[in-house]
Amino acid sequence: MDEDAGKMTNTEETAGSTTVVEVESDIHIDAELVPRSVFVTGYKPTTKWEDLIIHFQRARNGGGDIDSIAISKQGVAVITFDNPEGNRLMVN
Repeated sequence: MDEDAGKMTNTEETAGSTTVVEVESDIHIDAELVPRSVFVTGYKPTTKWEDLIIHFQRARNGGGDIDSIAISKQGVAVITFDNPEGNRLMVN
């Protein structure tokens, strides 16, 4: 992830092997990560990042192992999978 883009809070965490980054403004990711990533909107503002990880890791939802998740205060998340197959059913 392009950590220089957007203001970051001090809430970068690691959940297992997943990096979680909360940003104050727009989320920017490296172009080479795009094929492994999904852009997520429309979730409730009270949704925890842990719930997003659980949902997107579930095989029955078409997910897979997650490398990182970036979350903005505007209710937008970018989830980057370990490999492109992780988002195979998410992007239909």
